[in-house]
Amino acid sequence: MPQIQSAQTGARPSFRVYLVQDGVGDDAKASWTEIGAIWPHKDGQGGSLSLKATPMELLQGKGRIVYRAVKEKASS
Repeated sequence: MPQIQSAQTGARPSFRVYLVQDGVGDDAKASWTEIGAIWPHKDGQGGSLSLKATPMELLQGKGRIVYRAVKEKASS
């Protein structure tokens, strides 16, 4: 997925936002789809959420939104 950047600052987000849908059956894995990002506010008291999609699955009770910290890639 292309790297998300803030249009205003060019800064990288501190969190990635995903739609997570549970799998069906005993050994089914959950499906994770990246749908946006969160940029921290300068005062550290919150952040701005930017979504690339509005998941209709949430309205049907078939998923949840999860956010995870962005990790730096290990240098080679």
